[in-house]
Amino acid sequence: TDGAALLTAVLAAIPADAGTAPPWRILVTARDEAAPTLARLIEDRTGTAPRTVVVGGLSGEEVVQVLEAFPQLMPLARNPRASALLLRRPYLVDLLVRATAHSGLPDHVVGEEDVMDIVMNRLVRRDEGGLPGRGAPDARADLWLALADAVMANQVPARLDGSDAAARQGLASDDVITRARSSWRFAHDVLADYAVATRLLEPDGDTVLAQAVMPRRLLRALR
Repeated sequence: TDGAALLTAVLAAIPADAGTAPPWRILVTARDEAAPTLARLIEDRTGTAPRTVVVGGLSGEEVVQVLEAFPQLMPLARNPRASALLLRRPYLVDLLVRATAHSGLPDHVVGEEDVMDIVMNRLVRRDEGGLPGRGAPDARADLWLALADAVMANQVPARLDGSDAAARQGLASDDVITRARSSWRFAHDVLADYAVATRLLEPDGDTVLAQAVMPRRLLRALR
């Protein structure tokens, strides 16, 4: 979000001339959209193209290790969808751990019913100040709820014409939504459920539900 200014300054402080450069290895982690820019900066400074490693989902054994290290997430393991779609994604695990550390919940235990608010405030709005995302918080939230409306209307993927471009790209970078040709859908089924549940808690939620084209598909979100 800083235009790589910090990384540029750090790289500039590293001696790169032959004979004086220390035998250091540089490890940089980044979201997908930032990776090409950071790789170019490293190559420009060091003269060597970095090796790129795409980090995939956690294995079953790694999920067990996460739960042992962060027992406050243990209730999520009771739900197969939450375990498969939340606990296997390093980025979401990081957000959940940091969010629940100050959640105020008894013994810092979080269940899937608590994750909905965390996802909205920490992953979608990203307005806590720690890790701001691309796009304004309100614009990101509006897009999240608009796509929830599309889910309830059975019109997903949705084009989201007229939505804030920065918010769209920010949510895509944060793995909340994903492109389907010229349209968009939620990156994960469980996120669609959270979005619908959040939408139904809006003041007009009862009216929206009554007008749903296929209300049976919303049972998971209702639960």
